[in-house]
Amino acid sequence: MMEKVTSHPYNFQLIPAAQINTNTLYQREINNAEIKNIVNNFDYRQVNCAKVVWNHNEWYAFDGQHTVTALRAKFGDDYLVPCLVYEDVDGWFEEAKLFEEANSRGSHKPITVAQNWKSRLFRSEQKATKIKSVCERYGLRIPTGKGNTGNGWIMAPAALEKIYDNLDPAQFDQVLYIISSAWKGKKDSLVAPMLNGMALFVKTYWNEYNRASLIKRLSNTEPIVILRAGRASQSNGHSKYAREILNVYNKGTSANRLVDKLG
Repeated sequence: MMEKVTSHPYNFQLIPAAQINTNTLYQREINNAEIKNIVNNFDYRQVNCAKVVWNHNEWYAFDGQHTVTALRAKFGDDYLVPCLVYEDVDGWFEEAKLFEEANSRGSHKPITVAQNWKSRLFRSEQKATKIKSVCERYGLRIPTGKGNTGNGWIMAPAALEKIYDNLDPAQFDQVLYIISSAWKGKKDSLVAPMLNGMALFVKTYWNEYNRASLIKRLSNTEPIVILRAGRASQSNGHSKYAREILNVYNKGTSANRLVDKLG
C-alpha cells in the first residue's frame, strides 16, 4: 500500500513577480528566446509553480526562474506568481543544491554539465573543488557558462570527473600535467577522447614511462593528429587514443620502448 502523505516541506503562496530574485552565482543564465516563446504562446494550463526560498530577507527562485521572468514580462511587476515556498532551506549552498536536484531529476529541461559545475563550485562541493584545483594548477579551466570555450578550457568536464573517480590522485594530476605541458592548453588536447586516452595510458604504464620523454615527443605532434589516427584505428574505446599516444612515445627510439598492453 502506498504511504499516505500528510505533510510537505513547502507551502503554497502567491508572490509578486518583482519580488522574486535569481542568484546568478549558481543559476543558469536567462534564455531570452525561451522567455519570448513562453510569452508569445502563453497558456495558463502550462504554468508550473515556481520553487522559492526566503533567503537573506528576499525571495529567491531555485527552480522556475524562466516562468517567473516570463510572467513578469507579460503581466507586470505586481503579477502574483504561484509558488511553492520551501521553509527548511539553510543558506545559499543548500539552495544551490536544491537547484541541481530540481533540474536533474526528471526535469523537462535539465541543466547542462556546465551549469551543474557552476552550482557545485559555488557551494564548494568537495570533489568539484578538488578537480578545479588540479586544473588551475596547470592553467586549465572548467566551463561553467556561455563563452567558456577555446584554448585552456576543458571541453569534457563529465569525462574529466570520471577520470578523477577512476585514477588515484597522483595519476589524475599526471594526466593534466602531461597534457598541459605538451600542448599548452590547445583546445584539441582537452576533449574527451584525448583525456580518456591519456588517462588509460597513464594508468596502464604508471611508473614505466619517462615523463619528460613523453612530454617532449607529444609536443612535437599536434593533438588533432592523434585524434584523427585514433578515430581511424581498429581499436576499441579509449584504447584507440591511448595506443596512438603509445605510438608517439615509442616512435624513433629503440631504448626504453613500452610494450603494448592496451588490449
